[in-house]
Amino acid sequence: MTPRSLTRNLLFWLLAPLTLLSAALVGEAYVSSRATTELLYDQLLVSASISISEAVDLTYGDVVEEEVITLLRNTTSERIYYKIVGPDRSYVTGYEDFPHTVPDDQLEPGTPLLMDAVYQGQEIRALSLRFFHGDSLVEGWITIHVGMTKESQRQIIRDAVLRSILRLFGVVAVVALLAWIAVQRGLRPLQNFEAAMTQRSITDLRPIHHPLPRELQNIGVGVNKLLQRLDESIAAEKEFLANASHQLRSPLAALQLRTQLTLRLAPDEATRKALAKILEDTRHTTRLADQILAFSRADSSPPDLTHAGQVDLGVLVQSVVADHVPAALERGIDLGFSMPNTPLMLGGSSTLLREAVVNLVDNACKYVGEGGRIDVGLSRTAEGSIRLDVEDNGPGIPPHQREAVFRRFFRANDAAALGCGLGLAIAKRIIESHHGSIELHSRPDYPGTRFRVVFPLQSA
Repeated sequence: MTPRSLTRNLLFWLLAPLTLLSAALVGEAYVSSRATTELLYDQLLVSASISISEAVDLTYGDVVEEEVITLLRNTTSERIYYKIVGPDRSYVTGYEDFPHTVPDDQLEPGTPLLMDAVYQGQEIRALSLRFFHGDSLVEGWITIHVGMTKESQRQIIRDAVLRSILRLFGVVAVVALLAWIAVQRGLRPLQNFEAAMTQRSITDLRPIHHPLPRELQNIGVGVNKLLQRLDESIAAEKEFLANASHQLRSPLAALQLRTQLTLRLAPDEATRKALAKILEDTRHTTRLADQILAFSRADSSPPDLTHAGQVDLGVLVQSVVADHVPAALERGIDLGFSMPNTPLMLGGSSTLLREAVVNLVDNACKYVGEGGRIDVGLSRTAEGSIRLDVEDNGPGIPPHQREAVFRRFFRANDAAALGCGLGLAIAKRIIESHHGSIELHSRPDYPGTRFRVVFPLQSA
């Protein structure tokens, strides 16, 4: 399960309570606006009923003057319905089918009764009022039923809630932006600490001295302690490998010398073949010990060796190629070398650079096969970098193995050559410590195999 982002977690716990509070405020705005609006409309309904009660006139048969009804309808966009019931509960005027909310005789005289009702399929707010009419022609209790639709009332409530939502949305958006900026600024020391770690070389295990907030200082202390323990563990491992390989060289050299002497005195061919095989294995073991020692030396070297000294790479490579000529001639390998006439100076360690070039040429000699061709070339690019190419016309390296050849103890194609799988790993490590890069091109894109090493201008 992928852990959640720290930024998202912080923003969630900062904004979630604010969002819940905003939702509560929207609910409160709805309840408040509804209560206020209903109160105002109820007062309007009471005023309408009082106006109608005061306008009752039975003298001419028109119980409510038209001017009064027009005035009431102009005070609101809602539709107003009314009905007047006479002393004998008979219909007098208005909307005859208007419902009675309660029986007329159960109304408290002079006290309006308000409730919700449905009329003509519409929800209305209804009011009933019973009062005594003392006209000389008609005398007795008259009941007024008045109703008003609720459309504009609902619209007012919706508008009030919508305005509240928009205001709160703006507040939440501004707070979210400020919270994001605050979280980013708060996490910046941790991001800088991470950048300081990622920019480190894999071999640079020095403590990271980078300022952190008080709450995060324990993380920095823990990381530095881990780096210290890791550095001590790797140093102990390297020391063991260096000591072991160094201690092996003396007995292996003695064994190789005794085997060579015994081989000269061998009485028969079978014994000579057995001794020759022992001598070959001894040389291979000696080379393995030398490679382990070289790898330990390269791995323990500083991540930047460009200030270790000045090396004429042309002279160094020429010397390495010359050392390989006898073995190449013995196997029928055409070993060529080319370089410009000008010196190719490079900042670095001559010992380690020689080890890298030796491993590249060794690798080509082992895998090219008898009768093959190897070309070693040095040149200076247009940008001023130094380029070293080690090319052969051998069987090549399959595409799926090209990344693996730079790993320790990996041998391509399961070749029977006496390789130990450390040469290219050592070469890559040394080249990178000199700010260089190494690329591999092989079949079918290239006719054979080519290792191209480039040392940039700042190293050259």
